[in-house]
Amino acid sequence: MNTEPEIDKEEEPSPVDEEELENETDAGNEDVEPAADDGAEEAGGQEGSDDESADGEEISAAEADDDDDSLGATCTIEDAGPCKKVVKATVPVEKVKKILAHNYEELSSTVRLPGFRRGRVPRRLLEKRFGEDLEKDVKESLLAESFDELLEDKDLKVLGSPNFDKIEFNPESDFTYEAELQVYPEFDLPEYKGIEVERVTSEVEEGRFEEELEKLLKSRAEMVEVEPSKAGGDDQFIGSYELVEDGRVLKSVDQAGFVPASGNLEAFAIEELEKLVEGWDRSKAGTNDGAPLEIEVTVPAHYPDEVLRDREVLLRFVLEKTQTAELPELDDDFAKSLGAESAEDIKAKIEEQLQGEVERKDQQELEKKIVDALVGGLELELPEDLIDRQRKVAEERVAQELIAEEKTEEEINEERAKAGEAAAEDLTGELKEFFLLEKIGEKEKIFATEDEVANRIQMMSMVYGVPPAAMMGQLQESGRIDEIRQTLRNEKVRGFLREKASIIGDSPQNDGDTEDSKADEGVEQD
Repeated sequence: MNTEPEIDKEEEPSPVDEEELENETDAGNEDVEPAADDGAEEAGGQEGSDDESADGEEISAAEADDDDDSLGATCTIEDAGPCKKVVKATVPVEKVKKILAHNYEELSSTVRLPGFRRGRVPRRLLEKRFGEDLEKDVKESLLAESFDELLEDKDLKVLGSPNFDKIEFNPESDFTYEAELQVYPEFDLPEYKGIEVERVTSEVEEGRFEEELEKLLKSRAEMVEVEPSKAGGDDQFIGSYELVEDGRVLKSVDQAGFVPASGNLEAFAIEELEKLVEGWDRSKAGTNDGAPLEIEVTVPAHYPDEVLRDREVLLRFVLEKTQTAELPELDDDFAKSLGAESAEDIKAKIEEQLQGEVERKDQQELEKKIVDALVGGLELELPEDLIDRQRKVAEERVAQELIAEEKTEEEINEERAKAGEAAAEDLTGELKEFFLLEKIGEKEKIFATEDEVANRIQMMSMVYGVPPAAMMGQLQESGRIDEIRQTLRNEKVRGFLREKASIIGDSPQNDGDTEDSKADEGVEQD
């Protein structure tokens, strides 16, 4: 097999190189006898070794693996403003060369070029063909890995994403770059134990018990037919409908239904639907003489039939029957069907549930008072870039709204400034609270366990009607798992502050820690 033309296309070798490439080509010939093949492979291996040792610079992957896995990155850190640092980083050229050598060896073991066995392609040929892409990958890898090393080594806690600049990569010199980043502020914690706050005590809202009881009964109701003329806004209207345009039926749908009080007739949101139904003659519903309900509608943008979307049509609903929810009687038999002992037991459980909700809200209000008191006296530098960005977003949003309303330039500028300041003030308070809770959590070693994170995701999956595994996948993909972990941790820090607070209104025999600790258990179970 003559591979010389292929080699000539790639590069014009010197006489010495040509002999070396000839040996490499022979090693790659599958028709060579085994003994000759072994010899060629041995010769090829020796030549490759001589070639790389001749430079006195390249180091094998095996040697690199024996060394420390770290990149040995060093840096200087300069202040660039409130909560802003500039990191000037360097990765030694020795590490750069080791990684390049390792990557080229890996590439050689996988790439296949005409005339060469895997693992026997000369590095200079790999550099010519693949060097640009490989070095780009190495540069990106060095940047990410060395920056992570430096963050851990220097204990830098970064807000948002850093801005990288002045990235200098050369296989024969140190790898250097600069990174501008926002960091957590440094500040002294105020005394956060024993904060004096007044106890918050609320009552269950009037009518809430009846609402919850009715909700429970409706969940076990049976649908029974009712005279169409007597059906009300909360009843189910069942029938079929047509969409008509200029006397022509565009679509017919059987087995349709709606509840007038919902304001929706299938996919159509209809204003004052309940009033329209009240004025509809339903006396002959279910017969050929029954009068349909006719409403001019615009087909919504989410309607299944794309060709009908946004068209103005007549919706003609033909009523076949109506059903109403027949609530079960609240008696002992009903209670036992739910696992309770009696009707009175059901009522007691509802009252207990409502009281628990009120107590949890009171606890949250108490925690808010404690945190507000701490934040109010907190002095620390804040990341100005984040606050300015929030201010500008709010200003632009308000300005666009007022332009659409054709307000004067003076009105726009006035409202724009107010919105910007309000947004900056809100974010300032949120950031202070965030940094405060974060630092207390670190000092007190408060954190969210993986079980707590899993339980919160389980609850979210129930609320959104998504399987837990799918919910977990969505959160991981969007990078929100850490956000959930942080939220849980902050909740626990607030609970800790409440337990340690001096609550005005507590009786000596009813210690706040004991009572509130029990309440905390309820919050975490939720």
